[in-house]
Amino acid sequence: MATKLQTPPTLPPELPPEEDGNELRMSLLEHLEELRDRLFKAALGLIAGTIIGAIFAGDIFKYLLKPYGRPAQVLDPT
Repeated sequence: MATKLQTPPTLPPELPPEEDGNELRMSLLEHLEELRDRLFKAALGLIAGTIIGAIFAGDIFKYLLKPYGRPAQVLDPT
């Protein structure tokens, strides 16, 4: 008696979800305005981070040189 392999039942193709009117549709100009706002916020964050980093750069440099036993003012390779 030969056994017949059964193939699993195939599922119907997945249909795209129906639109219910909650999607936000934007024009090209609206997309460009949003891009401008996001780039402006990113630039502000970068500027703020740079200023804060510059303020604490000396202290961070001293902290990193501490394990080497060198004074923080000297930047020679020897």
